[in-house]
Amino acid sequence: MATAVLAVLWLFWASGGTLGLNTAFHSRDLNSRLLLGNGALWALLGGWSLRVLAGNAGDRLPLWLPMTTGFIASGSLFAWSSWKSVWAVLRPGDYEPLEHPAIAVVEHGIAMDAGIAILSLLIRVHRARAATHAAAKANRPTAG
Repeated sequence: MATAVLAVLWLFWASGGTLGLNTAFHSRDLNSRLLLGNGALWALLGGWSLRVLAGNAGDRLPLWLPMTTGFIASGSLFAWSSWKSVWAVLRPGDYEPLEHPAIAVVEHGIAMDAGIAILSLLIRVHRARAATHAAAKANRPTAG
């Protein structure tokens, strides 16, 4: 859910929406729109991997696909928003975030939480699969 909210918000801003943006300090150029679109893409892919790994879709997909996608999305959401939230709070020098500062803090907090949630699910799925694999290996008859 959080990844969908972030994706919609970032796609809205990337497509030209200004609600919540600090337009007095920034004019968005192609680079800022591409960065917002990139964030939206990884939020969507992270939400997709959560859905697949939670068992709601994609039973015929190889496990590595949602695991890899989720890992990259988790890192993107958490790391990118972590440093951006520090800049939004501390605002060193003349830095002004693209968003209004309060919106930036909430937005990046949600993105960091989503990144942690995705990584947490990835770890749980990996441990469950490893335990299942180990149990199956232990129950195999040995040649002798």
